[in-house]
Amino acid sequence: MAEGSIFKRCGCRDPHTDKPYGTHCPQLRRPNRSWNPQHGHWAYQLELPPTLDGQRRLLRRSGIDTR
Repeated sequence: MAEGSIFKRCGCRDPHTDKPYGTHCPQLRRPNRSWNPQHGHWAYQLELPPTLDGQRRLLRRSGIDTR
């Protein structure tokens, strides 16, 4: 069975470095640490079976509105 994870991310950028925040955006969570429904998109990642030569394979999808 494939293993995976569900997470939230956004496209905001750090104003000082211009690098994307991704999953570390300060607006993704509320002060009580629950998810902010007004910011970001849900994403998931699944670990697929390795290739014949043993290389790791990941399936990632993002841009999903609800969990």
